[in-house]
Amino acid sequence: MSDLLVISALLGAAAIIIILGILLVWKIGRDRKSSLPVADERTRRVNGQAALYALIGGVYSTLGLVWVVFFGSMFLGLPEIGAMPALITSVLVYIVLYLAFRWYFNRKEDF
Repeated sequence: MSDLLVISALLGAAAIIIILGILLVWKIGRDRKSSLPVADERTRRVNGQAALYALIGGVYSTLGLVWVVFFGSMFLGLPEIGAMPALITSVLVYIVLYLAFRWYFNRKEDF
């Protein structure tokens, strides 16, 4: 039962990745045919600042996760977490921070 669930989850994830890739290639082709620029100066600046802030926040959150895992297992008796949950947590924090900072900087008019 669990093997079927894992296989179906992997096939679903592969299908989603393929569909998103096709849509991305289609959108890039459509944007190149139009005369509008893909990104202007403000968009590049907003995305750059959001990426920088997300990187800094992600590094600090990853360091915090390392310290919590270390001190939790050494002094508090908490069970150690594996590498995969730690990586997934770090990647999700980076993504959420980037999207949040991009949304915030896009809302600012004087940026």
